Amino acid sequence: MFLSRISVSLLAVGVTLTLGGLAPADEPKAEHAEAHGAEAHGAEGHEGHHEAGEHREEPSDLFLSDFFSAGWRESFEEREREGRAPRFNLFKSRQGFLERIASVNYAYTNGADESRINEREFSLGLEWAFNRRFQLGVEPSYTWQRPRGDEGRRGDGLRWDVSTRLQLIDTADSAYNFQVHVLTPNRHLDAEQTELAFTLAGFEDLTKTLGLNRVGLYHHIEYATLLGPHGEGVERGPSNLLRYDVSVAKTLTEPTTPIVGDFTVFLETFGATELDGRNSGRTQVTFTPGVRFNPTGRAEKAWWIQAGIEFPVTGPRPFNERVLLSVIHDF
Repeated sequence: MFLSRISVSLLAVGVTLTLGGLAPADEPKAEHAEAHGAEAHGAEGHEGHHEAGEHREEPSDLFLSDFFSAGWRESFEEREREGRAPRFNLFKSRQGFLERIASVNYAYTNGADESRINEREFSLGLEWAFNRRFQLGVEPSYTWQRPRGDEGRRGDGLRWDVSTRLQLIDTADSAYNFQVHVLTPNRHLDAEQTELAFTLAGFEDLTKTLGLNRVGLYHHIEYATLLGPHGEGVERGPSNLLRYDVSVAKTLTEPTTPIVGDFTVFLETFGATELDGRNSGRTQVTFTPGVRFNPTGRAEKAWWIQAGIEFPVTGPRPFNERVLLSVIHDF
């Protein structure tokens, strides 16, 4: 499919050049220059049309073949949500598109560490796309762990998740990017390794491709390596992990609906496989159903409320259930 899109794009360019060569000699030069300028400046042209009150144009398509030549000088711009599957950041899935958002997040985990502790986590996140190809993110999180009974770990501490995204493909129907995440250690939380993760993430809008109105498909695959002490013998923990996610989201209301704008239900399926260590080959899978909506009823600079509950579906269960809540602001 990717090669066919490139072929269609090259064919379209060839037809455009051919028609340009056959244009009448008395074509107004000013009009031709104006059209050429709008095409060359990309995002600036879109912004100018928007300010003039004309219909907003979609951002141009980005492909892997023009990775070094397109998108780097174009301002970040969200795609139109009306009539399409909105591009959201979910809880477990890595997003295949760029964003400009700030978030406040809370998570409560019941029965973690083989039902010995309960855990509360509070985090602040910022993800900022500098253009249509490059994004940086940072998310400090503070965690409190308390035993459920006489035995269990007690601790609290701060960890930092720093990330970057490189957008590989971005069209109206699909988006793919490559991500790098670094998660700092904290021995008070029994997390003594630095985690380095490499991710290929994707997003598909199934509205036109499969005729599923405002349905989005999120998916990613991630390799993570843990740098630092892992224990010895039967206590040796994993050094390498493989994570993957497939999530589906269905939007039920319009972006400007009061109180429940873009009300969306979603289901995330997340899995992690230990590639080595004492439990090499063990895979754990969780489901996270949830909802998301925009109470402001406006499409730009909106505030979002997102809630979900994660629970394991394979054993041994790493926890009983986890409640997730986020408040998100678009820039």
